[in-house]
Amino acid sequence: MKKTRKLLLVALLMFVFAAATGGAYAYWAGTVNYPASATDKSISITVGEATGSVSTQLVVSDPTSALKLVPTGQVGNSVGGDTDNVDKKDYDYDVNWETVSGGSAEGAAAKLTMTATDFKINDNTTLGTAYVKVQYHDGTGYVDIPSGGAKFDITADNTTAVNVQIRVTLIEPANATDYAAVINKSISIKVSFSVAAS
Repeated sequence: MKKTRKLLLVALLMFVFAAATGGAYAYWAGTVNYPASATDKSISITVGEATGSVSTQLVVSDPTSALKLVPTGQVGNSVGGDTDNVDKKDYDYDVNWETVSGGSAEGAAAKLTMTATDFKINDNTTLGTAYVKVQYHDGTGYVDIPSGGAKFDITADNTTAVNVQIRVTLIEPANATDYAAVINKSISIKVSFSVAAS
């Protein structure tokens, strides 16, 4: 009986210790500042007729910006609440495929491919890959970008641009070291577009 009590006491102490340490890395408690979100809303891009791709660097967070990007679901636990913080940033790209002198692809149908790479937090790709998430709108909702990139139908010289929407979110840091490394830092992402025959 005494042995059983000792085992129960040890198990109870282990449970209390685990519960206490389990919450030790819940950082979004409303007492610190967080990465800021850029105010850019849309970017227009024209993809040329030749092979290759067009790339742009999207700066999602800027420490001097008024809005701040916080992990999903943590707006209420952040300084300033929903007045100063967002847990997602949406961006629109309007993409046209234009032919150039020396040839014409007018009316040709192809596939536009969009990829998002080089996620960085303060120029650190390890942190960016671990804590930055980018999704695209597939016509129904935001979903993960496939490994080969998101594909869209595009027509050469069409006056209507293909609208590509992406959403950027921040994942809560896993430990104190990473948390200290990401707060109030800039986030950047490389977004690339290419056109190829379907």
